[in-house]
Amino acid sequence: MAANTDLPAAFKFVRAVSIKALQGYRLNVAFSDGSSGICDFSKTVMSSAEMVQPLRDEGFFSRVFLEAGAPTWPNGYDVDPSNMRIGLVQSGLLRGGNEPLLIRLPSPVAAIFKAVEDLEKLYPGRKFTPDGHLVGSIGEVIAAEALSLVLHPASHPSHDAHDPRTGRDVQIKLTGGKSVSLYDTCDRLVVLRVRDAEHAEVVYDGDGHPAWEAAGAKQKNGQRRISIAKLKRLIT
Repeated sequence: MAANTDLPAAFKFVRAVSIKALQGYRLNVAFSDGSSGICDFSKTVMSSAEMVQPLRDEGFFSRVFLEAGAPTWPNGYDVDPSNMRIGLVQSGLLRGGNEPLLIRLPSPVAAIFKAVEDLEKLYPGRKFTPDGHLVGSIGEVIAAEALSLVLHPASHPSHDAHDPRTGRDVQIKLTGGKSVSLYDTCDRLVVLRVRDAEHAEVVYDGDGHPAWEAAGAKQKNGQRRISIAKLKRLIT
């Protein structure tokens, strides 16, 4: 079967394993990969679609149940859990998960990292790691595309992008190594690590303050370093 190239870069197939209706047309949902989050359906229930209209009654909305891993209501209306999960990813509201979120690298970016792999095989003992502005810009564009962020102009202070869904500003870091450097705290921090020539792994997506507090002492250049391992522990 051919790959579905229309799927978002951060998409993965999951089932819902538990569901609970909350006030304000919200669902607290847990997924089969161990991740979870609270989905807001307040806009969905105001749709003119005939199947959705009964959900405007909060009593009816609260009667949600799981059928074949999908949130379902007594009138037969159901929701794809994988789409619910990607919505939480894109809004920065997904929590937990026993599998890392992988982002497919765009072909031109993948070609850069494939060239690095080839060079290091061709010249053993030499490193050809991309760094500086190149890596920074790559991280910004792939995170913005996968997480539906709007990039700020280049060299914007403290933050690289804005999330129009939550109103939060986002600082983005990409590394091929074992740590990243932070200049300052931020509202939301997204850290990516190049996993192979075709994928980057989201190792941290959360509040910036805990990462800043957990980072090491300031260096002469004013930066503080924090390891990827420590970042992962902050979200477990």
